[in-house]
Amino acid sequence: MRMRRASSTALVDRLDKRKPSDLSVARRDLIAKGLIYASARGELAFTVPHMASYITRRHSDD
Repeated sequence: MRMRRASSTALVDRLDKRKPSDLSVARRDLIAKGLIYASARGELAFTVPHMASYITRRHSDD
């Protein structure tokens, strides 16, 4: 199974944050809940299969 990964820097840009540390609280909370994990330095991955495609579909409906 292939997991989709997101760069922290790309996420910061997409969410219009100033710097990666602006996401640190949200990142920490999502890791604590078991929804994401740090797959490599500067990258995050979802623990739930197909979560990235689900979020992408939901976001495009807005």
